[in-house]
Amino acid sequence: MPSIIILILLSALHLAWAVPAQKRAVNPTVVIPKPEATVGGSMGPNNIDTFNRIFFALPPAGPLRLKPPQPIKTSQGTIQATSVAKSYPQFLLSTDEKDVPSSVISKLFNILMFQEIINSGEDCLTLDVRRPSKIKADAKLPVVVWIFGGGFEQGATKRYDGSNFVTNSVELDMPVVFVTMNHRLGGFGFLPGTEILKDGTGVVDHRFALQWVAENIAVSGGDPSKVDFWYHHELRQHCACKFSRRHKRQAIYDTVVKSAGCSGVSDTLACLCELDYTKFLNAANSVPGIMGYNSVAESYLPRPDGTVLTASLEQLVIQGKYASVPFIIGGQEDEGTIFAIYQNNVTTTEHIVDYLQSLYVFDPLRQQITDFVATYRNIQEDGSPFRTGSLYNWYPQYKRLAAILGDLSFTLIRRAFLDYAQKAKPDVPS
Repeated sequence: MPSIIILILLSALHLAWAVPAQKRAVNPTVVIPKPEATVGGSMGPNNIDTFNRIFFALPPAGPLRLKPPQPIKTSQGTIQATSVAKSYPQFLLSTDEKDVPSSVISKLFNILMFQEIINSGEDCLTLDVRRPSKIKADAKLPVVVWIFGGGFEQGATKRYDGSNFVTNSVELDMPVVFVTMNHRLGGFGFLPGTEILKDGTGVVDHRFALQWVAENIAVSGGDPSKVDFWYHHELRQHCACKFSRRHKRQAIYDTVVKSAGCSGVSDTLACLCELDYTKFLNAANSVPGIMGYNSVAESYLPRPDGTVLTASLEQLVIQGKYASVPFIIGGQEDEGTIFAIYQNNVTTTEHIVDYLQSLYVFDPLRQQITDFVATYRNIQEDGSPFRTGSLYNWYPQYKRLAAILGDLSFTLIRRAFLDYAQKAKPDVPS
C-alpha cells in the first residue's frame, strides 16, 4: 500500500513538472521623453494597461497657487503610476453664511480630514492613460482625450476610468488610447478679477495636459496627429457667462478676499497664495456655487483674459478663430433637472420671471422675460424630465424651471454654436 501511494505522488509530481508554469503578466512600462521618466503601470481587467497619476506640471500649491502651471524641468526617474490620482478640491456646496445649512455642511466637507477621505488636494495636475495591452510602441492608435464636466467646480479623472471604453474599442477592432486629465477647479483654477485675470490658470492647465499628450503619447502607442478631444459640458460653460448677470468677476474676487481675511493688505493675491489649504478652500467656496440656488449663473467660468482666451467663445466662433476640424455636439434632454432642485421657493410664474431677471439676463424689459416664460406651458405634464406626466414635479414650477434652465444652458448654446460654425466655416463638417 505505501508503495502505491508513493507511485501516485510521483505521478502527480511528474504531471506538475510536465505542465508549463503560467507566465505572470508583466506590468507595462513606458519611457516618456518630456519630462524624462520611466513610468510603470499595471495590467487591469480585460488586458488593459493602466497608468495613473502622471504629473504634467508642478503641483500648483503655495507660491504657485493661482499661477499658470509650471513645467517639470528635471528628470522624474522611475514613477509607479499605479495609485489612484487625487482630485482637485471640490466645490460641493457654498460656505456663504447666508445659507446656514449649506454653509455648515460645506465647511465639514472642506476640513482637511474629509478632503483626505475623498482623496483631494492641490498636487493633482495629473493624467491617467489607458491602452490595450501588448501593443507596439509604434502602433499609432487614435487617441481620445477626455475633459470631464462639472461646472468647473467638481469632477475628477477617477470618475472616468476609461478601461471599458478601450475594451469596447478593441472588441470593435478599432483600438484607441484613452487619456483623461485633472485640472484646477473653482476658485483654485477660475478665480476672476483684475488681479488674476491675465493668468487664466484653469484653461492653461488644459493646454499643458494637451502638450504632454503631443510630446509623450507616441511611446504609449498613440498617434499625436490623431487626437480627438471630448468635452463634457465645457462648451456650455464657456458660453454661459454671456447669460450671467450678477456674478461680475471683480465682485467674486472681492468676496473671496474678504472671506479669506485679506481685504486689508496691499497685495491681496499674494495673501490668498499664503493661506493654508483649508482656509483658502473655505474662502474660494464662499461664493454661490452651481449646486445651489444660483445654479448655472456660475461664479467660476473661463472668461476672456486677452491672452489665452482673447475673446468670448461665441465671438471666437463667429470670427472663425478656431481649428478647422470636424466636430460633433450633442446634449442630454433632461440636463436642466439637476440645476433646478435648489429653487423650491420659485412656485409661481412671477417667481420664475423674478429669478431669471435677477440672475441670468442682461437688463431686459420685464415683459420680454414674461413673454419668454409664457412659451413654457404651466402644467405639470409638461416640463423636464419630459414625457413623465405629473411625476417628478418636486415643487410647483420645478419641471417648468428645469426645462427653461436646460434650454438656456444647453440647447440654446449648442444650437447657436452650430449656427455660428456653419456660417464661419461652412466647409468643415459639424
